[in-house]
Amino acid sequence: MSAAGPLLAVGTGDGTTQLWRLDGTPASILKGLSQTVKSVAFTPNGTTLAAGEPPPNTSSTPGISPIRTRGAVTSESSP
Repeated sequence: MSAAGPLLAVGTGDGTTQLWRLDGTPASILKGLSQTVKSVAFTPNGTTLAAGEPPPNTSSTPGISPIRTRGAVTSESSP
């Protein structure tokens, strides 16, 4: 959840990251990853969001998921 505003980030199986307002309405759908989004994190000030997916062809130790990130989102947009 973002500290800068009432937004919740959710990673999905289709490679998108969805931003939701706390009232349950969608704020934005972010595209750019090709695999399931396994990790999302806002910076402490809540202005930047990073999303990560596992590296391709990587077998990981059970309980540990290696994450590869691509870019960051720094603005909110409506769908």
